[in-house]
Amino acid sequence: MQESMRHAAAVALDLVAARDITAEGDLASALVTPPPTSVYEGDRPTPLVTAWRRAITEVTAAIDRARIDPATAQQLLTLATLSTRTLDHFQRERAFLVELGIPTDFLPTATEYATQLCPMCDNDVHAVIRTMGARLDELPSPIRIGHGLPVLAREDALDRL
Repeated sequence: MQESMRHAAAVALDLVAARDITAEGDLASALVTPPPTSVYEGDRPTPLVTAWRRAITEVTAAIDRARIDPATAQQLLTLATLSTRTLDHFQRERAFLVELGIPTDFLPTATEYATQLCPMCDNDVHAVIRTMGARLDELPSPIRIGHGLPVLAREDALDRL
């Protein structure tokens, strides 16, 4: 008799699990697996977030390449120092790249970089600065590199009308 009761209980549990019969009573919820429910997947990333993640991935890959490729290291230094107006700022940017693990042999020093800008200056950094400053001063005011937007002189604006 006891074996028959165990067999009947096992059959009943199988039928409840297969949802062929409904369990009743206080402990019915312990026998039944909950029905599948949909879960909110979350908001899709905006294009800006996606672009930012892609940019971070690309920059990380470029830094990894710069650790083994001198040309890539020099390109990163050039990019980092595009708006550099002083040797101190150049040195800070170069030091930052070195902290990222780029070998110092791959990055030109301030003197080497400055003499690349002005080969006629005979490795004299101060001559390079004077020469480049004179060249910048000769540029028309809207093209001159500086802070903020270029402002045209009133005469220039009137001449264009």
